[in-house]
Amino acid sequence: MDMTITSTTAPTIRGLPLRRLLTTILADDRGTLDVAELARRCEMVGVEWGDRRASKVISDALRWEIGWGRVGRAGRGRYRFVGAPRTTMRRIRVQADAIRAILAAMGHDTGT
Repeated sequence: MDMTITSTTAPTIRGLPLRRLLTTILADDRGTLDVAELARRCEMVGVEWGDRRASKVISDALRWEIGWGRVGRAGRGRYRFVGAPRTTMRRIRVQADAIRAILAAMGHDTGT
């Protein structure tokens, strides 16, 4: 899997890896999360936003997942997992676990 990390000390994840991570966070929660909580949970596994606004990065990433029908908006700045085929979720989880493993190998806390 191609993971874009812009620094070895402050991993800035974006694109598909970020979408995979956000989707699994929402799927595991089985409820509605706001952007601040999603940002906090991403930071718990070692994601840093750099000079970008976390809310903007997260909403941009989830726009793709909304288009695929896996995530839905539950209000302004609030998202929920809608669903996905079992095989798709298995693939997404494997990729999200790989992201967490890479962050852990870089010395970042992966407590979720």
